[in-house]
Amino acid sequence: MTTALTFTPPQVAKRWRCSPDRVRDLIRTGNLEAFNMAEPGERPQYRVSAEAVARFERSRSVTGKIPTTKPTRRRRPAGAVKSFV
Repeated sequence: MTTALTFTPPQVAKRWRCSPDRVRDLIRTGNLEAFNMAEPGERPQYRVSAEAVARFERSRSVTGKIPTTKPTRRRRPAGAVKSFV
């Protein structure tokens, strides 16, 4: 019998350096996939699979090239007058 690696909300929170409540909010809003181990009518006992954690992290990762310089500001033409209307 093989068991898949799962995490509790506090374990995921420690990994992401956030609060367990934040992880539970992500689960409740459907942004993080998890399953409930509790019996109906009991307090939820969420478990998050390693695949769900990896999928969430990939969806939140930065892709593309990060600019190294600030964008230049457009200069006002020399003869332009600022209006205060």
